[in-house]
Amino acid sequence: MIRPQKLHNIEIPEELIPNIIDEIPILSILAARSEGTLVLRHASELRFKESDRIKAIVQNLRQIGVEVEEFEDGFQVCGPQSFKGGKITTFGDHRIAMSFAIADLLSDEPIEPDDPDCAAVSFPDFYHILKSVVQA
Repeated sequence: MIRPQKLHNIEIPEELIPNIIDEIPILSILAARSEGTLVLRHASELRFKESDRIKAIVQNLRQIGVEVEEFEDGFQVCGPQSFKGGKITTFGDHRIAMSFAIADLLSDEPIEPDDPDCAAVSFPDFYHILKSVVQA
């Protein structure tokens, strides 16, 4: 049986990082809203994706009021924390844009990306589908 539970943060083992490298932006959003501390290390590859995703995640989480610690190879975020809304920089990175669009759903105030259209690189209908899911 599936039932709702509170989310709890973890330290992600090094050997799992390559398998979840593209999911880390959305995991950072979930981590900020979850109990405990997410520690992400050994993920320096994120600095060389479509953007420096460690920088993008940390900068944008801070922009929306989340306390986060940056490391050369990752970051740490303790939750739960609230999102205050604000303008974020996507750095032209589709995963950053989509992750912070999800954060917008969890925020009391709007979170506005500078380049929402960059999500179309991997998911052209993302905002249309997100809107239909939210309205359902």
